[in-house]
Amino acid sequence: MRKIVAYFLGVFLVFALGYQLMDPSFLLIADWLGPLFGSPLLVALMSIFLLLGDPLRFTVLLAIWGGVALLGGVIIRRRVSAVATMAAVYLFFLSVLAASVFDIIQTVSELGLIGGQQSPFSLLPPIPPGLTIARILEAPIVGRILEPLLGMIGTGTGVEAQRLIMDLATPLLIDFAEKLGVVCLAALAGTEVGRRIEPRFAPWSEGLRIKLGGRPGPFSAPAAARRAVLPGILSLILL
Repeated sequence: MRKIVAYFLGVFLVFALGYQLMDPSFLLIADWLGPLFGSPLLVALMSIFLLLGDPLRFTVLLAIWGGVALLGGVIIRRRVSAVATMAAVYLFFLSVLAASVFDIIQTVSELGLIGGQQSPFSLLPPIPPGLTIARILEAPIVGRILEPLLGMIGTGTGVEAQRLIMDLATPLLIDFAEKLGVVCLAALAGTEVGRRIEPRFAPWSEGLRIKLGGRPGPFSAPAAARRAVLPGILSLILL
């Protein structure tokens, strides 16, 4: 039960915080291209920022993932379960990103932006105020992706193109792995914090468990009383 609560709470918090704390440049890009691609574009940009952003440059990512994983560890209070559940929350956004990109590709195909007779630029809405090409290139991750891709256009050999792809993918994978490590460490820390504060909330937690129809925990007052009485009963039987 605690794992389920921590999982869905973690997904909700990451969605909410990711949208609220996303870089303003991404919001401007979503406002610009939103009429063409709809909400999947905003979700894709948010997922890219959450998964592929540099946590050392954008400390808000450390706060989001570390805080959510810490809270999940406090709720679950089991090391392996906490790490597995919070890692599942993190990896869930890979599926969100994949689904959003798939929707965008379908929209591109329906609009005939690739292989169509008309120029793709003719369908683009006007750039909104406050958004410039320079700001697009300075947006998190966008510049790191576009620069190697633009360099790939001028390459004439497959070896150079492969090297550019590796130069593009390697830092993004490192950033992805760094945040996954932060999630696991924060979940472990939350587990220890939860175990330390658990005795203070044990009576309230056990009372709520019983009211909801659950069985008393092994350290609840009724269970402790039964364990204390059991040796006396066994002694009387043996006598």
